[in-house]
Amino acid sequence: MSTLSRKQLTENISKKTQTPQNQVTKIIDELLLEVKKALVKGEEVRFLGYFSFKTTMTKPRIAMNLQTKKKMKVPAKRVPKCKFSTNLKEAIKLDNGESVFVFSEGQTINFMVEAGKKGAKDIGGIAIISLALGIGYLV
Repeated sequence: MSTLSRKQLTENISKKTQTPQNQVTKIIDELLLEVKKALVKGEEVRFLGYFSFKTTMTKPRIAMNLQTKKKMKVPAKRVPKCKFSTNLKEAIKLDNGESVFVFSEGQTINFMVEAGKKGAKDIGGIAIISLALGIGYLV
């Protein structure tokens, strides 16, 4: 498993959007700063279809120091949480290049999108049908 670094992400976005890397870096930095500000304020941040961030309070508890065996009080604190969308989880589960179309009733249709072929047209047609019927969306 490889890691997508911030630098690689910047390069990828820069190439795809034909935007200079320094501008993409500024945009990513501002996005992350806004997410951080919202979380510090206690607001929830949602990227619909992908994931959401929020903070929750933990309860105070009694813990034991494993070295000294002494019990100690751990105060309540605010911690960040991330929840991934069902569609993103399904796409990760497949991990085989398939796109996933999820209906609101929980039914799923999988179809292959081969690079360089008519995949984009096929996706567009299915996405248009789904929007017209209002029954799901494409991941």
